[in-house]
Order: sequence, then structure tokens, then C-alpha cells
Amino acid sequence: MADLEGVGAIGLKISKGFGLQSVKTDGSLVKVNDASLKPIWEACARLNISVSIHTAEAEEYVSPMDLQNERWVELALFEDRRNYMPGRPTCADL
Repeated sequence: MADLEGVGAIGLKISKGFGLQSVKTDGSLVKVNDASLKPIWEACARLNISVSIHTAEAEEYVSPMDLQNERWVELALFEDRRNYMPGRPTCADL
């Protein structure tokens, strides 16, 4: 095992696609607490590597696109930012 002392910031960053776009072979979305990821979390703990996980969008992106949603104009203009659709996870799911 390499000595990581003195090499600067070391960490693992998981982007927001995790939970929203990353899929398993069965087509289901990968969740942070998926058992298959346990070896990764254990290795990071053993190596004392920080993990930063960005798992969700702001709630407005996973809420109905209506006049109650403060981002409705942005969501109307940029369809790829919408995550409120059947089969998509909610903030609570993430």
C-alpha cells in the first residue's frame, strides 16, 4: 500500500449522475447504499480517503414544472434539466 502522506488532497468525488443516470446491468439506478459499492467505501475508509457524493439536484428539478416551481422557466427552456418524470427518483429516493 502506498504512503499517501504529503501528496496533497486525496479524495473520491461522485458526481450527481450517481443516482440519476448511473445504471446497473439490470437497468435499475445505482443507489449510494447499493451493496455492490461496499468494497469501494471500505477501501476509502481503510486508506483514509474522503468521499464527496453529489446525489441529487435541487428539489425544483425533481418537482412538477408548474408556476409553483421557482425554476419553471429554466426547466421549460432546458428540457435536459428536468428530472420530474414517471420512473425517475424523487429527492427522498436519492
